[in-house]
Amino acid sequence: MTLQNHVQLDSRILAITARGTMTGNRGIIHGPNRVLATKRWSHKAWICCELHWQGRKRQVMTGRNWTELFFLDEALAMSAGHRPCGYCRRGAYVNFVDAWEAVTGLRPKASEMDAMLHPARVTRDRAHVTHQARIATYRLAR
Repeated sequence: MTLQNHVQLDSRILAITARGTMTGNRGIIHGPNRVLATKRWSHKAWICCELHWQGRKRQVMTGRNWTELFFLDEALAMSAGHRPCGYCRRGAYVNFVDAWEAVTGLRPKASEMDAMLHPARVTRDRAHVTHQARIATYRLAR
């Protein structure tokens, strides 16, 4: 059975066989039959983790620890609203916090970032927030 655990650019979670290069989670969002419930997150910490880390292997969607989600790559994970994990992706996490500080002047803890990021991901009625912009409106830093 192909599990519904592959995150798309628009944050939808589909059942496809590809696994991608990264994993992550949004909390426990599956039931005992390894099928997603109707909710698409159970906490505000949407993280993106290393797919292969310290040789650890897990059965996907077992027990009640967390629901393993998969991303094609980091760009997709971040576009879908996930931030780097501060544990398994420490370097990327520190770079993320450094960039946050450079833009806002604040150096928040992970939980504070998650609280600020969450309203940019979803609305109060649990709908996903999407943004559209013309690529021509962006200027690359030189």
